[in-house]
Amino acid sequence: MGKLFDFPLSVTDVISKLPLKTVASSFFSLVFYSIRSMLVKPKVENTETVLLGNYGKILYEIFFKSYIEQVWGIPPANFSPDFARQRIPRMNFLEIMERFVKYFSRSKTEKMDTEQFVEKTEGDIFTTRRGFSMIAERIMSQIESLGGTVRLNTSAKQLNIADNRIESIKTSIGKIEEIVECDHVISTLPLGVLVKLAYPAPPKEVQEAAARLKYRATVFVGTVVRRKPVLPASFMYYREISFNRIMDLGYFGIHIKPESATI
Repeated sequence: MGKLFDFPLSVTDVISKLPLKTVASSFFSLVFYSIRSMLVKPKVENTETVLLGNYGKILYEIFFKSYIEQVWGIPPANFSPDFARQRIPRMNFLEIMERFVKYFSRSKTEKMDTEQFVEKTEGDIFTTRRGFSMIAERIMSQIESLGGTVRLNTSAKQLNIADNRIESIKTSIGKIEEIVECDHVISTLPLGVLVKLAYPAPPKEVQEAAARLKYRATVFVGTVVRRKPVLPASFMYYREISFNRIMDLGYFGIHIKPESATI
């Protein structure tokens, strides 16, 4: 398409940037699927059924279907409906009409209700002037202040289990191996890897279930640009190229050196 669209998807963008024929088709598709979603409940609800009800088939296929599958490697029909409800704001026909009525009937000082129209997140969101690394450093500092030790560049090789709990971990730094006794274990390993490290090995059905799990690796590439901001928005999403998102850290108040640069 070669055009930038706001996210959450706005009615103004759809009308002004899509071909007129597509806009008309999208409108009738949106009305049809919005009404159908209220009258006919799907036998199995998933992300696809939710987005069809919220956007109609045409907008769903243009903006969401291929993007979700590209990023996650799973078609929307295989995703839980909560994925769409929590991460993708709604834009169905009746709600658009409701928003227009509220906008023109509200007083000038009354705030617009944005519930259900912005991405939901669980819990509070925190950031720092130095990005995520400062959070990790603060956690390490608190562990050390309580007498703990943080081992960097150390690999977990084996989780030794007894009485249904992990009693020790075999670790290695290069060729040096060590058994570390432990009272508790908090693991951030992929479950498939965690099961493979367990000793003795868990039952066969557990191993087979872990082997069937799928996950997506994330690769971050940072480029320092000696001016800011570079992008017209803090985040830009792409559907048809090898990467799916570019972000400009200059929008987030993070300390970047040199000061006139962004990442």
